[in-house]
Amino acid sequence: MHIFRNSFLLLCLLLPRMGQAQCYTDFNPGEFYVTVLKSDGTLWGWGFNNYYNLASDLEQNIELTPIQLGTFTDIIGNINGGNNTFVSRSNGTFWGVGMNSYGCLGINSSVDGVFNFTQIGTGLWSKVANYREFSFFIKSDGTLWGAGVNDSYQMGQGSTTPLSQLSLVQITTASNYIDVACSASSTGIALRSDGTLWGWGGNFSGLLMQGSSTGLVPLPIQLGTENQWQKISSFGAHILALKTDGSLWSWGEGGYGQTGDGLSLTLFRNVPRRVGTDTWREIATGLFSSYGIKTDGTLWAWGANDFGQLGIGNLIDQPLPVQIGTDSNWDKVKCKSQNFAIASKTDGTLWVWGDNTYGQFGNGTSDNSSTVPVQVPGICLLSSPEVTAASAVLKGYPNPASDIITLDYTAFPEATALIWYDLTGRILRQVPLPHGETQFTEDVSALPVGSYLTALQNKNGQIITQLRVLIAR
Repeated sequence: MHIFRNSFLLLCLLLPRMGQAQCYTDFNPGEFYVTVLKSDGTLWGWGFNNYYNLASDLEQNIELTPIQLGTFTDIIGNINGGNNTFVSRSNGTFWGVGMNSYGCLGINSSVDGVFNFTQIGTGLWSKVANYREFSFFIKSDGTLWGAGVNDSYQMGQGSTTPLSQLSLVQITTASNYIDVACSASSTGIALRSDGTLWGWGGNFSGLLMQGSSTGLVPLPIQLGTENQWQKISSFGAHILALKTDGSLWSWGEGGYGQTGDGLSLTLFRNVPRRVGTDTWREIATGLFSSYGIKTDGTLWAWGANDFGQLGIGNLIDQPLPVQIGTDSNWDKVKCKSQNFAIASKTDGTLWVWGDNTYGQFGNGTSDNSSTVPVQVPGICLLSSPEVTAASAVLKGYPNPASDIITLDYTAFPEATALIWYDLTGRILRQVPLPHGETQFTEDVSALPVGSYLTALQNKNGQIITQLRVLIAR
């Protein structure tokens, strides 16, 4: 392992004016709402405040245009569950608001909803997954924790006692978890840094790869024998998973075509099947629908389409991936809902489609639902460096980092340099990578708190993958 100790300072930069649009660094949907993280560290959102998830005490209120959530001005990360909102702050603390049924916020309280941001645990957290009444959290040290309802072994403790896990409980003693997902089937699925998948809780629809369509798994078990998984997504009763070669796989409930394999809708899918033959870099799942961005930048969707949530101009369910429009500059796609989805383009624009009953479009209306993407007005997302290929991922730990971060580029032998960017796309530092090495450790103690992008470059000067890094203290 090669170690670089040269730290660097971030110079102040004035963001360019972009008409009346406000610049944001990230976006995240819930079941009926959307939040966007502004470049000044504030969080904004719109849609349905059904469980105080918009940090407003006006429960059941609909916000048709963006409102600020709370008063924090130092937010560096945001992840949403179905009906709750989580943020990381630059002081190294983690906070949540919204639905708390069965204690799913992990704040040692049984109150159903929380309208003020409340601190969750101590220390830094890197990942969160939530499905309504239960949640999973990954700490920056790679340990996995849970909170919420435990009637189907969702807490992975081997027991359904207590029924409501009000405070955070550790799930296994492993410390190499890098991603986690929740399923509507009361299932937890986690990805470890060695590329293996683990699952526990409900095996409904074969999500845990067991031989029966029902049944419960009290403790985490390895799912299959593969060790090349790099990204997972689950919200309904099916799962999408990417391998390091960019191939896309699915299993679980397929009654609406959401597994994208084109097979019988009644088939019991307890083993992964590949979705098409192309390579992918982004995936997302709704309750009965699926989405993906291929490595060529095109956006695709499949599954249930009763609300127009596939964005393909009709209301017909699709058993195979169908392209959304013809554009090839899609950047991110996200979904945590039965009825709408949202995606960004590399030009910084944000697009939404499907149901708008609760003002999910953020355009001042609660009607005018759309079966094709419509642009969210007044939103400018700060762009990322363009990735020419992304068949694997750059790994970094801990992330968020405080003083030191280790970056693992084993999957990219063609990489010749690492580039650090701020979120305006400005290059801060370029580090040559020594031949034959697979990881290095960087001292980031002089780097101001905030969000950054690291990207690998090949000998032709092309960006081949990237990783967002959070600095928090």
